[in-house]
Amino acid sequence: MNISRTTIDMSRLPEHARIQLLDFYDFLKSKYSGIQTPEHSGKGRFSEFLSKPVPVEKIRRYTREELHER
Repeated sequence: MNISRTTIDMSRLPEHARIQLLDFYDFLKSKYSGIQTPEHSGKGRFSEFLSKPVPVEKIRRYTREELHER
C-alpha cells in the first residue's frame, strides 16, 4: 500500500461500505488528534506515572483473622 496517497477511490464500493469507511475515518481522526507519542514526549506514560508519588495518609495493616472473618 502506498501511504503517500491522499485520495481513495470509493466509487467501486456500495453505499453502505462508503458510509462505514467514512465513519471509521472520522473515528481515527478523533482518536489520533492531539496525541503525542512517548518517543516524542521524552517520557513514557508509565514512567511519568511512577515519577509522581501518590500521597497516602496512613497505611492500615490487617491481621489474617480480620481479612478472613466470616
